[in-house]
Amino acid sequence: MPSALRSALVSALCAAGLIAASVGLVPIVHAADASKAEAVKSIDEELTLERIFPEDSPFGPGASSMAFSHDGRYAAYLYRPRIERRHGNDLWLYDAETGAIERVTSVSVLAPFQADTREVAKDRRERAKKAGKGEKSSDNTGGVNESADDPLLGNWSGRVRGSALPDGVDATVTISKSDNSYSARVTSALFDLSSTSVEFDNEQGTLRMELATDEDAARELTGSFDGTLGDGGLSGALTLDPLGWELELTATRDASEANDDSGSGSEAGGDTDLADLVLEDDHEHRGPRYSGVSSFEWSPMKNEMIFNSRGDLYRFDIDSREIERLTMTRGSLRDVQYLPDGSGYTYLNDGALIRVKFGSHTMVQLDPDLPRGQSMSGYRISPDGKRLVFLATSGSGYYAGARTVNIISYRNRFAEVRQVTRHVSDDQRPDLETFVYLHELDPDLTEKTEPKMVYSRKQSGPRDIMIVPDWAPDSSRVAFSVFDQETSQVKIMEARFVEKQDDEAPEESASEDDAEESIDSEEGGDDESPDAGDGESDASEEDRPEFEIEEARVVYEFFHNGGPNTPRMVVPTYLPDSRRMVFLTELSGFRHLHTLDPVYEQLEQLTSGRFEVYPVDVTRDHTSMLALATKGDPTQQQVFRVDLTTGEMTRVSPEDGYYSSPAMSPDGENYLASFVDFGTLRELVAYEHDSEEHVTITDSHTDEARAITEPSPEYFTYENRHGQTIHGHMFLPPGYDEAQQRPLLVYVYGGPLGTRKMTSRGSFAAPSYYFAYYMAKKHGYITATIDPRGASGFGAVFEKANFEQVGVPQTEDLVDGAEWFVENYNVDPKRRAMHGWSFGGFQTQMVMYTEPDVFSAGMAGAGPTEWENYNSWYSTGTIGDSRIGNPDLKAYSLLPLAKNLTGQLLLVHGVEDANVLYQDTIRVYRELLKAGKEAQVELFIDPTGGHGLGGDVKTINRYRKYESFLLRTIGHFENPETEAEAETEVEEVIEEEMAEEEVVDEDMVEELIP
Repeated sequence: MPSALRSALVSALCAAGLIAASVGLVPIVHAADASKAEAVKSIDEELTLERIFPEDSPFGPGASSMAFSHDGRYAAYLYRPRIERRHGNDLWLYDAETGAIERVTSVSVLAPFQADTREVAKDRRERAKKAGKGEKSSDNTGGVNESADDPLLGNWSGRVRGSALPDGVDATVTISKSDNSYSARVTSALFDLSSTSVEFDNEQGTLRMELATDEDAARELTGSFDGTLGDGGLSGALTLDPLGWELELTATRDASEANDDSGSGSEAGGDTDLADLVLEDDHEHRGPRYSGVSSFEWSPMKNEMIFNSRGDLYRFDIDSREIERLTMTRGSLRDVQYLPDGSGYTYLNDGALIRVKFGSHTMVQLDPDLPRGQSMSGYRISPDGKRLVFLATSGSGYYAGARTVNIISYRNRFAEVRQVTRHVSDDQRPDLETFVYLHELDPDLTEKTEPKMVYSRKQSGPRDIMIVPDWAPDSSRVAFSVFDQETSQVKIMEARFVEKQDDEAPEESASEDDAEESIDSEEGGDDESPDAGDGESDASEEDRPEFEIEEARVVYEFFHNGGPNTPRMVVPTYLPDSRRMVFLTELSGFRHLHTLDPVYEQLEQLTSGRFEVYPVDVTRDHTSMLALATKGDPTQQQVFRVDLTTGEMTRVSPEDGYYSSPAMSPDGENYLASFVDFGTLRELVAYEHDSEEHVTITDSHTDEARAITEPSPEYFTYENRHGQTIHGHMFLPPGYDEAQQRPLLVYVYGGPLGTRKMTSRGSFAAPSYYFAYYMAKKHGYITATIDPRGASGFGAVFEKANFEQVGVPQTEDLVDGAEWFVENYNVDPKRRAMHGWSFGGFQTQMVMYTEPDVFSAGMAGAGPTEWENYNSWYSTGTIGDSRIGNPDLKAYSLLPLAKNLTGQLLLVHGVEDANVLYQDTIRVYRELLKAGKEAQVELFIDPTGGHGLGGDVKTINRYRKYESFLLRTIGHFENPETEAEAETEVEEVIEEEMAEEEVVDEDMVEELIP
């Protein structure tokens, strides 16, 4: 379908509120009362803190986990509308050909499978009926749904017993009606049966059902039910023919099931299950919560998927639109993967790797016996389905050698103490060992094959990295990276399956062996090569070549001297020749893609420039990479397709702004991504590779949310004292005149955040956007957000700037920025303030203590004032290391510096903060008091708040306090012209009064003059 036509169709569907435009599975049902809606005003019409920080947020959650089907026709994603924000996500489907959007799962869809979801359905139906949403009529009389008295419809809960099941099992019967025909489903832990025919005699109360499993079920069963319906419920004989079981089924209808399945309120469109009706006040309701869908996995061969809900697996077939339950366990299943040929799936369950083939009765445990104490933690099956690579671990984890710290709670009559675990930099290192195993899967289940451990290592620090290896396309080898925090070394490792050589054959070096394999690959390979073809072989077991597994070897290593977050992004991926690899490094000073030829240990930079590249996924043919990049503008993030041969970067995202979490169809024609920009709230968008604009396919926010995000800040840059470019954005007040001196308010974070930064396009954060705009508009401030060195996304020099000098580079850049504003925007040098939270709370204090003459006021929230007490995962990679048992991070404490404060400081913290301990603020507050700074420091605490407050102090309370503090310390902008006009008006009034009075009271005149 042409892009323009598809865009128009999707826009029309979204505008009409249609979710299942083509075949329709589950419609969205929102019971908001439109008659109560008020016209939304522009943000400038009524700018108050209450409006920009409302108790009920006008913003909704976004979409996630976008992925395309094997043929690119469909894309799936997880999402929930704003009105359902307290519940879990559902599975949604986007048709790239027609533009149609479908909701696959909902409460009514999953209720037959899940008792907890049935409770949600029951609760919603009861609330809907109380709200009058369960009525509908063909006329205007408000008549009750005609089928409301049908005694059969609804969900029935009961038990099945018999000689074969002496203890019985719980069972659920779900009966619905369409076109005067009944359909039923009977489920339990042992079977899942659907009706092929249902006969019900309402007068006699008799019910007969013929039952069978779905055609593609793992176990085929047929059966029948003969029973009666009476006051005591439903009871009768359930026969399962192939098993020869004769069972007794008894069940009672759920209390709220007075046929709510077939009716809905008028807002719902007439035939929607009330279980899917969500009332406007649902977010305030404390009823049962719907878990929804947590993840999904596409089949590599057909348009079907497996999704995970409440820890169990379900299979959804797009062609039939049927959902089949695959597992019913107490454990939580994870790391679900389809088999490479799509014939089944695998999953991890409490360390056991299970393989299930569709249509088979056998469940196979693939994980072999491991040495005592080891357990599997991650795995990948080879592309040909014949081999397995997996990680195993033994020993204690990160927190095993940790200490406990006390958190005080003042919620009750007397203070209580709870303890939280904390691993700090001078604690003992975890006694954790990781192993890599290669395993030839036994096709005949003879249990003859044994895994081979090809690599092992002990953890040297909390920031060590070791990922699950990636397979070469020909299934001959795996590659993985290892980062050792103690040495700062990154090693690219490779382990291989190699064909056993005859005893007479001369031994060859690894490099020569690799070179020969490369030549075979480039010339088409040998037809008898074990890696040739599609991985299937007709050779007999005797003719099958024998392989041996080589231990992993280092094929490249380098010293990492960049940002602390980069090593976990080094993920080697094979190119089509199954020899060369591509991965990210920061060796050039910025995160870029590099290719490696292990034969020659040759590393070549593939992309280059003063920008960052973040790999997302490799295409199916391993010739291109889908990536995000800041090319052209570090405040934006665009989607690129990178040619892995030439390094050519082709931008495929059509609009300026900030894209994230992109997904690409296998043919590179269609894309989905989240998109946000100032003036445009974050939504899921779709576009084709040649589109000039994208199409928005979710509608997550209210009109009020759009209204209060109308303003866009201005971007600026300046050079710091070292000649480096610093980025920021600002709001200028209305009527700004550079001849007038204005107060300045700067917001900073300043620490590394992976790839995030504060000045990104579309960052609608409370301190850097809403409060900044408010202070500019309301009180005439110039407000700025600055990303100094220390921030992520600007290259290695920035992100690693903290190490062993935390806060120093940021202080330089912030001071330089404050002076730049004086020189370029005539900021009043005596009225400059700054604020920040967490790392920014530390940074605010650092500047106030070490450059006390620059900023007159500061607001520091939840700042870690003593880095030796912060968690070691962050501090040892960002701040500096400590010797075990001998802390030496006191050099990074703010306590000795506090005495230098000359300005006004507001310290803010949540007492129950388990991230940055409340004690950090109290200890620096003591130092300030001991230094005689009691008149210059204020303490604002949330007695029940955590790291982001949220206890007794809500967001609006925090910013009311900020506003009050700023107006008391550096004041608001006073326009001299306005003051002169006011003084003239007063004088004119006085003159008029004096002219009317014969006697003038001079004291009165003095009181009138300000």
